[in-house]
Amino acid sequence: MSKQQLTIKQRKFIKEYIATGNATKSALAVYDTNNYNTAKSIGYENLTKLHLKKEIESLMGEAGINNVMLLDCLKAGLDSKLIAQYNSMVVETDIPDHNNRHKFLEIAIKLRGTSLT
Repeated sequence: MSKQQLTIKQRKFIKEYIATGNATKSALAVYDTNNYNTAKSIGYENLTKLHLKKEIESLMGEAGINNVMLLDCLKAGLDSKLIAQYNSMVVETDIPDHNNRHKFLEIAIKLRGTSLT
């Protein structure tokens, strides 16, 4: 089986996806559409293509991003605390940062269907 070549648009999509982490936004930036639903479909379709997934994983690996690192960052985000400024000092409080935790929880839910082991 020969290695499937990526198109120019697929390469641009991967670059955008790694930069933004958002398939829909990446498709809007790269493909000839301004329609959100069309871009969402294109993004989803691209992420289901095995050769694109492998390229994304390869580039992330080259950047030192692996599943253990992602899980550690996700855990830290789920436990995040509010940051406050007091007398020109920036300090972490003991108060949970619910907005930030919510964002990380959304990411965790999205990742739930993937294998992170």
